Amino acid sequence: MFKNSLITVLVSLLLGACFLFLGCDDDGNGPQDLGNTALKLAPAGLPSLMEDDGLVYELWVADTVDESTIASLGKFFWDNDAYEFLDLLGSPRSDVFNLPEGKTTSDYNLMFITFEPYPDTDEEGTLNYAMSAQIIEEYPILWMKFDEMFAEVAGYYVLTSLSDFNLDESDTAAYEISGLWFAEVTPGDFGYNSLTPGLLVPTLSQQANMTYEGWVYMQGWEEPLSLGKFRNAQFRDYSNPYIDNQYAPLLPGEDFLMPDDAPAWIIDSFPLVLVGDRGDTASQVFITLEPYPDPDEANPFPLVLLSRNLPFLTGPSDRKISKAHKQITMGNRYINLPTIQVTRTARED
Repeated sequence: MFKNSLITVLVSLLLGACFLFLGCDDDGNGPQDLGNTALKLAPAGLPSLMEDDGLVYELWVADTVDESTIASLGKFFWDNDAYEFLDLLGSPRSDVFNLPEGKTTSDYNLMFITFEPYPDTDEEGTLNYAMSAQIIEEYPILWMKFDEMFAEVAGYYVLTSLSDFNLDESDTAAYEISGLWFAEVTPGDFGYNSLTPGLLVPTLSQQANMTYEGWVYMQGWEEPLSLGKFRNAQFRDYSNPYIDNQYAPLLPGEDFLMPDDAPAWIIDSFPLVLVGDRGDTASQVFITLEPYPDPDEANPFPLVLLSRNLPFLTGPSDRKISKAHKQITMGNRYINLPTIQVTRTARED
């Protein structure tokens, strides 16, 4: 049942749905006589996953024409600092992954990586695919990447406090620089009706087992604070622990007003000020892709889709409150997402 449903999903993804990217590299030399009974992986920027993270990578191959043909090539941990693959005991392992006995790459047309729970006793795996590539026999080198649709994502944010029902921009209403919401601002007087959803990102399905998460970091903080997880940017995110009056608009974001659920190191700083001092270029807001379940709820997973500096003072007469209610464009970081170079090779014993 799993194999049929997975292949059906993968076929549809190859036709343009979210999360599978067709990547290949043509060196101009045409077909070559290569060993093709194993795959050799060379990651670039792949996030480390270790035993304590509760997740493990798994490599798969499939034939999307023959729905019965899908095979796991093995689970592995990855230490990006040491640049080495690890087996499930934490020992270094080869970067070569053998195909099933008697099979070659010509028996498959798709390879992909999933996140799997660890420890994991389910040999059938999940639909938690992250990176993929089409297997094209004419190309000796292939590239597993994230879906090309992420190259088109865009976003805007605005500093405003929406949950306290006060949009005054005076210095006595400085809470307006204590909230950050992913929204576009329509022309005219600023108000609740002038805000529309500000993120152009694909909606993630439940089957993808990944979420988006917004983060904010101010210079001098111990760690970033979450703005909330979400799968659909047209609605509110899944949590708003710091808002006032427990009112949350239909937008991802957060008002940092109430410290009850805040980490101990920052409680005394509430309400937070999300405008940097003069020359502060370290403070920023960013959106990540997070595995679900999340191996580390308190920290961002290093798959950043969008980011932008927070506003900061530019001169002695500049006021922090003046940064409120301004639409700010975020930058697309797709080019920085991990890739994996895949070379066909001979099996290893």
